[in-house]
Amino acid sequence: MCSKVLFWQRHGVGWVAGCRRRGHGHATAGTGCQDHGVARLVHLDGSIAGYVVAVADGHGASRHDRSARGARIATCLATLLLRRLCCGNDEAALVRRFRDDFPKRLVRQWRRQVLDDALASGDPPAGAVERYGTTLVVGLRTERLCLAGQIGDGDALVLRPGGMRRLIDPDLTTIGLATHSLCEPAAHRHWRVSAGDPPQAGDILFLATDGFADSFATGSDVARFNDDLWQRIASFGASRVAGELPAWLDRLSRDGSGDDITVMMASLQPGGAPS
Repeated sequence: MCSKVLFWQRHGVGWVAGCRRRGHGHATAGTGCQDHGVARLVHLDGSIAGYVVAVADGHGASRHDRSARGARIATCLATLLLRRLCCGNDEAALVRRFRDDFPKRLVRQWRRQVLDDALASGDPPAGAVERYGTTLVVGLRTERLCLAGQIGDGDALVLRPGGMRRLIDPDLTTIGLATHSLCEPAAHRHWRVSAGDPPQAGDILFLATDGFADSFATGSDVARFNDDLWQRIASFGASRVAGELPAWLDRLSRDGSGDDITVMMASLQPGGAPS
């Protein structure tokens, strides 16, 4: 089922698209997909004002045997909490709460939900949180804001005519393949945030799990792919490109990382922009 998930919606303010693919290496080994992705609408004053999107990558090792469920819980919870933050009109307060309060609330509620999930499965709570370990990247796109927050690896980017812009730099506190996780004690301390610069017309918020970037040899190759992606959306429309994502991501995983890949994109495009 994981390899058939494709999300696409268009509304008066813009569009959101996503795709989650089981990695080539996982398919070969007969293991399941550990990724998850979610998108939600943001409403202000009764009207659609933007999107919140999230991707997560469960760790998948034997001691994280429920990480796929941990990733699903993380994306659903993070998008719900971020959408609730958007209820007010004070943008400075929203950014501040996203940076300072959001990660603590997210980690606390995620731990509670995974413990409830373990208990519902008849398992003791001791050691349960580690079994659900996952990374998380979450973002918000409205007319005046582009926010991103992250724990662990993955990418939060903006695609625009002048070239890709990275919202959150790679985490330099880890070594090799290690990454921070929601299952860590005091995980909120590893939360990284970008308020971004003011959005520009045509900007696309782009989130991806680490299987995406790991499928390229260099950072320049990632930038080249994303520049081509923006141009293809501008030329042929987002709905057509969304339909092409499954084949592209399958090919990337097969020729690159072999890992699961999940991508979520959100854009606010005025009337007359590509559809």
